[in-house]
Amino acid sequence: MSELREAMEQYLDLRRKLGSKLCGADGILRSFLAFAKSEEASYITTDLALRWARQPAHIQPATWASRLRVVRRFAVWQSATDPRTEVPPEGPERVNENETLMVRIQCLRHPDLSPGSWVC
Repeated sequence: MSELREAMEQYLDLRRKLGSKLCGADGILRSFLAFAKSEEASYITTDLALRWARQPAHIQPATWASRLRVVRRFAVWQSATDPRTEVPPEGPERVNENETLMVRIQCLRHPDLSPGSWVC
């Protein structure tokens, strides 16, 4: 687990040096790593990221999609040095048509969540 935490710190440090404001990504990744530690995971898997992103149960699909996007970016970076790393999908999985519609509505309400970025 310490390797994953060290990788996260290097990733965040690099993003800061490149001028990223992170906008809460550091807290989101720390939360994800706390979950990974509680699951005794030493690398990122799609299943781990999806289970974490959907917590707590009452969370809105647009929120867990946003959380998943942060972990996905880190996973892409991490996969360059750890071949065990799985990169979560670009968009949230769809359970049914109503959920898909709700996510699309959320995307329209939030310009930073463009519908074209989701797998629908």
